[in-house]
Amino acid sequence: ALQEALDKSQVFYTNCSCVVGGGPVLAGSCESSCSHLVLPFMLLVSLGASLASLTHTPSFMLILRGVKKEDKTLAVGIQFMLLRVLAWMPSPVIHGSAIDTTCVHWAQSCGRRAVCRYYDHDLFRNRFVGLQVFFKTGSLACFALILAILRQQDKDEGTQVTVPTSGLQQQLLTSGPEKKPEESRV
Repeated sequence: ALQEALDKSQVFYTNCSCVVGGGPVLAGSCESSCSHLVLPFMLLVSLGASLASLTHTPSFMLILRGVKKEDKTLAVGIQFMLLRVLAWMPSPVIHGSAIDTTCVHWAQSCGRRAVCRYYDHDLFRNRFVGLQVFFKTGSLACFALILAILRQQDKDEGTQVTVPTSGLQQQLLTSGPEKKPEESRV
């Protein structure tokens, strides 16, 4: 049952089956016991976003340094195409789906589900931040794999010893004046 206060500033619900004791419940969101954690959370998210933004230039430099000169433009183009196809386009869909799974109460419009009126805040937080952690960990693993591959390539190149000789030096060695062996004087 719905009851309004005398000044109509507050709405109470009574006889609710989900409330222990059936007492009146004030309409609106429940108080949070962890509101003091908002500032540390915001600082942590800001730090994570800052660190994530710092990876753009190193990934670009990896491509520019690790690809042959004639393939650099193609490599940069493929990198940005993959970013758009694998990150920027599916991200809203993935995050929207994860957020929709946390809805507790959906509004109805013309007999169909419309917009979410109330979310399970704990599940929302866990799914949203969990997705961020999952994708950041995946990108960190990819960077670590690339670093390991590049270090292995450097190690392999370091073990192959080659004697660099220029064409001119080689030509002088083969076509230089031939010395006749000196006769020994005894």
